[in-house]
Amino acid sequence: MNISVLGIGIIGQEVARSLARSGHAPVVFNRSPEKMAHLDDIACETAATAAEAVSRTDVVLLTLADYPAIQEVLISPELDLLGKMIIQMGTIAPRESRQLHDDIRERGGRYIECPFLGSRREIQSRTVQLLIGCERELFDQHRNVFDTMSDQIYYVGAVGTASALKLALNQLIGMHAIGFSLSLGIIQRSDVDTDLFMKILRSSALYAPMADKKLANWINAQYDDPNFSAKHLLKDVGLIVEHARDNDLNTDVIKSVQSVIQQTVSHGYGELDYSSVFETIKQVPHD
Repeated sequence: MNISVLGIGIIGQEVARSLARSGHAPVVFNRSPEKMAHLDDIACETAATAAEAVSRTDVVLLTLADYPAIQEVLISPELDLLGKMIIQMGTIAPRESRQLHDDIRERGGRYIECPFLGSRREIQSRTVQLLIGCERELFDQHRNVFDTMSDQIYYVGAVGTASALKLALNQLIGMHAIGFSLSLGIIQRSDVDTDLFMKILRSSALYAPMADKKLANWINAQYDDPNFSAKHLLKDVGLIVEHARDNDLNTDVIKSVQSVIQQTVSHGYGELDYSSVFETIKQVPHD
């Protein structure tokens, strides 16, 4: 099985390494070629163009930032998709995923959506949760591809359902991060002991592991080396607002979350970890 990875950012690099650990030598492509140098530690082949990468492989993994990036890289006339299996791993809107499915099918290819919950550490430990949306037959036929990346694989349903599930999960990332930031701000500015707060929280039904996972970031105001950047969370929350509105759900709360993340990005934290929303919570002026 010949596999290519299009998009060699933080996630694409780890996906390529995961494939290499499973005995594959993936063909990799990135619009900024210098990023492919980060894969000098594994057996892989580089391609000068997306068309070249696709032509040399049967299965194409898309680890691109958003739907416009996918369109720029993949949906172009010079790419021959006949007989190719395209597996889209980014977070995009369900309607975008369905459109991508239709476009690829019209050009003779096949399509699976595979957004995931987790980041590079979870990919490294095989605990990343893969969410699969496609015809069940396609999932069964390509299960071996997913087995190279994780032990936690979930078939969700038709194309669009896995994308919707990912949005539902990422909505909680934004909510938890901002909710905990506000609580921690209350604790710090009220001279309450943070260790006591965490002890009570951990023993309650209110506890979410994110609190401990990101606690050092919040306490030390260190947000570098991100697993998930503030700018990418902002992109995803925009998709959540749109999808919720399209499904007649109240968007007041998620729009407030969107506003806080937008302020965080505007303050210069876009490339840093999303836990940097704490800086915005602390700096909001009085009404």
